[in-house]
Amino acid sequence: MRLLKYYFDCHVEDGEAVIIGYSASLKLGIITIPYSCIIYKKKSEPLFQKQSLFRGNMTEGKRSILWENSKLSFEGTWEGGTDTGAQELFFSKNGYIKWHCTNNGADVKINWNGKEYSGKGYAEYVDVTLPLWKLPFTELKWGRWISDTDNEAVTWISWSGIKNENISRIWGENYTENSEIIYTDDEIRLGNRKIEIRNKKSIRDEIVSRSILGRKDIFSFLLPKKLRNIDEKKYFSEGIMDGKKGKILYEEVIWK
Repeated sequence: MRLLKYYFDCHVEDGEAVIIGYSASLKLGIITIPYSCIIYKKKSEPLFQKQSLFRGNMTEGKRSILWENSKLSFEGTWEGGTDTGAQELFFSKNGYIKWHCTNNGADVKINWNGKEYSGKGYAEYVDVTLPLWKLPFTELKWGRWISDTDNEAVTWISWSGIKNENISRIWGENYTENSEIIYTDDEIRLGNRKIEIRNKKSIRDEIVSRSILGRKDIFSFLLPKKLRNIDEKKYFSEGIMDGKKGKILYEEVIWK
């Protein structure tokens, strides 16, 4: 088994809306299943989601990624920003989890359904050969903060629930830190730093089968049993860290 997944996001319309994209392929033996999805959420409007069994085309430059998907009428470029370098987060005899944030705080240009968008955003990819029903955690926190005023950008990953396999890491432009990550209603604590949350808006709060399949979640029985009852909470908001204003997009995922 091998899962390759790209994740993209961008704050648009002066931070009033966010666009999120997924492009993935799941290889099971000789079978490869492609998948892609676009999510648009404006603070005052319901979430819009469209998915396709077509991954699209990825073109990687020295410090940029271009994603084109004709089935979703989407084309987007993420250029520059902070690169964490490739990280092997987990390894065992059953497989590995590799993660790479290629562009945090990127300059983003999007053409979607003939409409132009631009803003700051984030891009990463995950490479997983560990069977999805053997993931080494029952709770996952992920997020990113991008400054409004300079080039600073921070991302984080924390997982827990399986003995001796917990991680909690924070990446900035020139550092990696192993520190506790705590979510509360009004702040995110990243070791000795904290982000004050303002005007928090929910992107989604539902089980992952609905997140992945959208209106096609009647086919959730095709997913591995461990993946059917995962609760995903994803938010975006304004965030102040060290006196600097920025934008946050973050999530908490719990395996029930």
